[in-house]
Amino acid sequence: MASVQTRQPATKRFPLPNHIWKLGLQAGALVVLAYLQYRNYLGLRGPVTCAELEQYTGLRQTAAKRQFRTLTEHGLITEGGCPTPRLNCEKRFFTLPYEAFHLGLSSGAVAVYAFLLYREHRSTHQCTPSLRWIGHHMGMSVNTVRKYVTELEERGLVSTEPTTVWNGDGRRRNGNLRYTILPIQWAADRWHNRKLEELDGRLERQHVAKRLEAQRAAEAV
Repeated sequence: MASVQTRQPATKRFPLPNHIWKLGLQAGALVVLAYLQYRNYLGLRGPVTCAELEQYTGLRQTAAKRQFRTLTEHGLITEGGCPTPRLNCEKRFFTLPYEAFHLGLSSGAVAVYAFLLYREHRSTHQCTPSLRWIGHHMGMSVNTVRKYVTELEERGLVSTEPTTVWNGDGRRRNGNLRYTILPIQWAADRWHNRKLEELDGRLERQHVAKRLEAQRAAEAV
């Protein structure tokens, strides 16, 4: 069994109402809605742009605009992108880390991650929803959900392990995956280190290009 990790209390999080999974929204709309809730929680009141949504949700601007329109038609957000009272009318909620929108994740991965956080046990940070059940709540096929689970694993946000269940006739079969939500700071550190390595690589290539240019200039004299 995967070791249970202690959640870092310093991680900043914002609330999302549990009932968002009962609204019949597709993954893209769910992620846009979550981002707008995050934005509102930070006190950013200005109108949101499609470019901003693309940057932070992983959706192309045309798709982000379409999902934004869906949310306004459902009465969940205003024309300016602020969540309406209908969204936050329920007292039961789960929380999503700020970093979810700053790690370069695809929109589908953010949606699956949010659902796992919604389902997790608050003490063990584990849950065992089926791939089909996850997909049912965001309009995804089993294979699509599996792809995004793999992305979350590769990015260090969750770990998975197989489970076994017993039928009524005593036969054993494979059960659902058990998901463990890992401390997001691990994923954040890996992401930041990766970006620093990419920056170092670009700077080194620039230095090499300048040296070659200077060498060619000297040889031409």
